[in-house]
Amino acid sequence: MKKSIGICIVLFLCFSCKPNKNMLVLVEDGNNNFGYMNSKGDTIIPVGKYSFCLSDTIKEIGFVLSKENGFICIDKKDHFLFQVFNYDNGPDYPSEGLFRIVENGKIGYANLHGKVVIEPQYKCAWPFENGKAKVSYNCNITKKGEYNFWEDGDWFYIYRKGKKESLKE
Repeated sequence: MKKSIGICIVLFLCFSCKPNKNMLVLVEDGNNNFGYMNSKGDTIIPVGKYSFCLSDTIKEIGFVLSKENGFICIDKKDHFLFQVFNYDNGPDYPSEGLFRIVENGKIGYANLHGKVVIEPQYKCAWPFENGKAKVSYNCNITKKGEYNFWEDGDWFYIYRKGKKESLKE
């Protein structure tokens, strides 16, 4: 009974103001296990499939913690889109509508619609700021205590459309 009441409250709060048939809503079973259901109450992503769900609703994409791949991005049909760059013990924060993704140890960028905008190709890549991001193909990763630092390397700026600019410091 407790589980049903919690699910009903979540559905009421999320769909009573502005119904969206295409949105998934986070549900919890009372034991910190999460999943997603649609506006009809159908379970789309089973409770407990992911270690943790970071998105309370999925309109287009959602961020979840997978036991196998760490932080990943999924669509509302539960298709794996890409691994998300781990930053500050969580998935990368979007900056200027983009966030960092990882494939085969290389970093690229995706937008908030789940589209890869810049293919993963950089060893080190900072978030976008003022329309550009600082990146390097060959930086050094140094570990100090529990933190990693990016050092050295041939750094340059990239823009969203692929233009490159040398770094002038």
